[in-house]
Amino acid sequence: MTDAVLTSRRRRALKRHDGIPLYLQIRNDIAGRIESGELEPGTRLESEPELTRSYGVGRPTVRQAIDLLRREGLVATIRGSGTFVANDPNRISLLGFDGLTPSLRAHGIEPSDEVVSAAIGAPPLDVLTVDSPVAGWWVVERIRSLPGPDGSHPFCVETDAFNLDHCPDAEELFARSGSASAVLDEGYGYAIAQCDIANRAEKASTVGVAAKLGVPRGFPVLVMERLNWTASADAIHAVRFVLATDRVPIIERLVNPTIAG
Repeated sequence: MTDAVLTSRRRRALKRHDGIPLYLQIRNDIAGRIESGELEPGTRLESEPELTRSYGVGRPTVRQAIDLLRREGLVATIRGSGTFVANDPNRISLLGFDGLTPSLRAHGIEPSDEVVSAAIGAPPLDVLTVDSPVAGWWVVERIRSLPGPDGSHPFCVETDAFNLDHCPDAEELFARSGSASAVLDEGYGYAIAQCDIANRAEKASTVGVAAKLGVPRGFPVLVMERLNWTASADAIHAVRFVLATDRVPIIERLVNPTIAG
């Protein structure tokens, strides 16, 4: 990641009497600098004090602007490091059949993983349901982190479960690749025909990830459950993502199949 483009030495003029909120003008200015290439992916934005001096506004106004940029996926905040221009933010998805690891790697992001537990058990589903196979499920939980200038920062607790009736060597294959999609596609040649997805917002303490993600107990997290099925209607893989979305923007694009491209 690169250093911020310093602008705090000169004041950026805002139009204070044209009816456009100041926070939106700041958002538009920063977004324009991103779109023009002045602020490249990975560039660290100025700190809040620098931005308040640069724009001549208070911190609440700056925070509104940054919050809006973050919700739009243009920037991502890493706790303790700062706010950075997102790396191709509109392409990071949890809905793609390639999986999260290949999606991150395709955009030059190499996550680091810490395996928390691995054992035979039940799939990590609270909303979705599936009948347990005869051999059970092999379940692995890991903390996933993004690289930062001062070390890695956790952004996701991911729990994968593999149907051992169809993937008896899942543990060995997962140890080699660290990727669920690699286990399914490369190890067994399974193509995911369809998936069920359930999303909800929770407090970090409710789903037991506050310490793992290094966030306050009341911190809001996104919980996504996903159940993948083969063409023969077998539940082959289940996964639960618990994400601190202020650290990596999750933006999905859905295509209307009735409209020809």
